[in-house]
Amino acid sequence: VQFAGSRTLSVTPDLPVLTAQAANLDNITVKWRQLNLEEYFQLETLPYGEFPAVDLAEYTHRVQTGLPKNVSRMIEIPMVQSSEKLATGIYHVQFFSPTLASQENSQSLQPFLLVSSDVQLTIKRGQGTVVVWATHLSDGQPLANTQLTLLNEFNQVLQQGYTDDDGLATLALPEGLSSDQRIYISSGNPGEKDFAFGWDGWTSGIDPWDFDLYSNTNPEPLKAYLYTDRPIYRP
Repeated sequence: VQFAGSRTLSVTPDLPVLTAQAANLDNITVKWRQLNLEEYFQLETLPYGEFPAVDLAEYTHRVQTGLPKNVSRMIEIPMVQSSEKLATGIYHVQFFSPTLASQENSQSLQPFLLVSSDVQLTIKRGQGTVVVWATHLSDGQPLANTQLTLLNEFNQVLQQGYTDDDGLATLALPEGLSSDQRIYISSGNPGEKDFAFGWDGWTSGIDPWDFDLYSNTNPEPLKAYLYTDRPIYRP
């Protein structure tokens, strides 16, 4: 499983499947437990070496890979049985395999976090404000007239607001908030249809430099440009 700058991955409730590169694995056991927001933040902010295993799993099932020997292929790993949906929410997930059990440093055995939601939150953070566009992944329609909550990494509420008919909302950032401090956006509650969760650091593949664009998250408060028709200016 490839992680993109965060230990949190995402799926939709109707298609709770992750894709991974694997070889010489006959089967994989999937274990997970559901988290509330407070538990999520406690885990998300831990150093990687201190991230705990899924000890008290609420759900366990085994996936047969069907891989031939000594061939590396992409496989799909469902989080639930084939006909089931994964309820919206946040999960603490871990994969197990007898083949990898003896490889203590295997990245494949590292637990991770998972968000199940049908709502896409596109987050654009600026100087003093954050713009959020909420849309349904199933049909692309905006999530209108819905309350959004702005949180910090300590699960503290910084601001709240509502999306308009186009699913857009602009929230003010607190004064003094550093650009390197994470901000998170949530809507609804786990288990509800319109539950969503995201943060402004999920930018793999869409950072400005991916499009050869200049960006500056700490601009100077004021700049002045002076133009004159003379080659040398004297006040």
